[in-house]
Amino acid sequence: MTTFIVSVLTFLLAIFPSCGMLLTPYQSLTFPGEKVITEDVMHAIQTKDVVALEGMISPTRKKAMEDLSGNIGALIDAINGEIIEYKCYS
Repeated sequence: MTTFIVSVLTFLLAIFPSCGMLLTPYQSLTFPGEKVITEDVMHAIQTKDVVALEGMISPTRKKAMEDLSGNIGALIDAINGEIIEYKCYS
């Protein structure tokens, strides 16, 4: 009987990682692509939208940084002049 239980558990553990139905909730994250992210960042910088830039940073990094919105604002203010051109290198 013990051999049967061990065999069933081994089988279930072997198929668990490859079962699409079980992994679906973990695969819902998508990466929009470098071009989309670059355009979003540049739009936020051009409109001086500190909240949008802050929203792009992970919660873990937000906790690790002091005065994040102040630092982002200082970065945006440091850009002197108009941004004429930007490129996304991939």
